[in-house]
Amino acid sequence: MKSTKKTLAKVFACVMAFGLTFAAVGCGGGGSKSEAKKEKDFISEIGGTSETYTGAVSTESYETASAAATAYVEAEIVGEKESQIVATETKATFEGEQIATLNIPADITDGAQSVEEIEVEYSVSDGYMAASNSTKKVKVYVIKYETNWKYYTPLPETGATISKSYYDSVFNYEKYKNCTFAMDMDMDMSVKASASGYTQKATIEVSMSQFVQYSENAIYIEQTASFGGMEDITGGEIKDESMTIAAYLEKTAEGNIICYVKSSDLGSGWTEGDLTTVGFSSLTELTPFYDQYLDFTYFTKTENGFQLADENSEKFIELTLKQDESMGELITMFGENFDMDMFVKYYVSNGVLSGMRQELTMDAKMTEEGVSMKLSADVVTKMTCTNYGTTVVKKPAGIN
Repeated sequence: MKSTKKTLAKVFACVMAFGLTFAAVGCGGGGSKSEAKKEKDFISEIGGTSETYTGAVSTESYETASAAATAYVEAEIVGEKESQIVATETKATFEGEQIATLNIPADITDGAQSVEEIEVEYSVSDGYMAASNSTKKVKVYVIKYETNWKYYTPLPETGATISKSYYDSVFNYEKYKNCTFAMDMDMDMSVKASASGYTQKATIEVSMSQFVQYSENAIYIEQTASFGGMEDITGGEIKDESMTIAAYLEKTAEGNIICYVKSSDLGSGWTEGDLTTVGFSSLTELTPFYDQYLDFTYFTKTENGFQLADENSEKFIELTLKQDESMGELITMFGENFDMDMFVKYYVSNGVLSGMRQELTMDAKMTEEGVSMKLSADVVTKMTCTNYGTTVVKKPAGIN
């Protein structure tokens, strides 16, 4: 019996860690009848949605129109996947006043001698399957300047895969230097494990929130986490816990960063500390949406920004969680008995990524070395980034 309990405890600890990692990732489940209302309220919370991206021209120059069109497919559409260009064909050439009919911004066509519309046929392999025999075709506009060619990347159409240039444009880190970021996550998870007639059950309710203000010379962070509903291996109730940690960072006139921390767990006032106290190892990690920059080919354009394409949901989860070795092992352990329903939606306001909503419902079961386990989880997460250019960070009272 002791051996069985130890086996269960080990697997159980891994699964609980899995749940917390799932929560930290913030991946979340399918919509409901009230989804339209949820989205409307969220958009109002971030001050509405709007695009400022009008298109971009490549920074690289190419010797031929065909080379520029091929580069567009490889850089703006295919991304990290492997591709093969099948054919390129010029469909139309625009010169002089005809160029204006294409609605390409004037600052981009300034000095252009001509614009060619080229159809590129290509195939893609994403590493999850063998290269497909089917091909895709895309229309590309390439611009001839004096002696070279550049490709033009327009605003993606709703329903189409977004381009790398558009994706990079909404992650405008210059904007994030002065803004207010907020994150809220709620997770409900239940686990049941059995072995040799011995059964262990647990439920866990986790709520996490993070509030960060950024200005040129100071950052204020406040994190709150609460855990409830847990039962330990003996069946005893674990007392609900809640903890709040805050940190204030300030850049001195000499360019040094000083940090003060305050924790409800310690019950003390502000003391000098470092970022590791609040779970960070560098200032870069404090950047809004720091860990949300992914392969742009996962996303399709929406009227309010972009969202994770349905067929990419499982790949998104696997790639995100498999960055942690132990989590990758658990996903492999669950194998085909890992089902989930999820969406991830990103919202763009004034051309900057200003919000994200994620919901997930997950069910998994497995049998491994005589241990059977069932797990279910619901996760709801939202993030907002507002007050660009107007956020003021005040030094908390109690800091000398």
